[in-house]
Amino acid sequence: MSSYVWQSDWEGKVMNDVCPPGFRLPTLAEISAEISGFSTGNMSGAFSSFLKMPANEQRDNNSGNITNYTYAYLWLANQSYIYFSSSGAFNGSGPINFGNGVRCIKI
Repeated sequence: MSSYVWQSDWEGKVMNDVCPPGFRLPTLAEISAEISGFSTGNMSGAFSSFLKMPANEQRDNNSGNITNYTYAYLWLANQSYIYFSSSGAFNGSGPINFGNGVRCIKI
């Protein structure tokens, strides 16, 4: 799988978009603002929030193997991601074929 399938059309609202028309991925600033209202700023807080983010898996972009059962990954609008662990929330980046989770927000 190409890591560039969404690259030119990440938010373009055509065939390769990750969200349906009328929705988009959140920005880091938007998610950070929401995290400040979580009961805790970690994976437990993410699951207890409106996001209902459970621990999920991440597909390795080289091997295709599924790994990392102890974090909750969420793609952001700028092709970076945020992940929640038991100790907090952290921003990361990597190829889009990592296969992270998606939460689309209404425009």
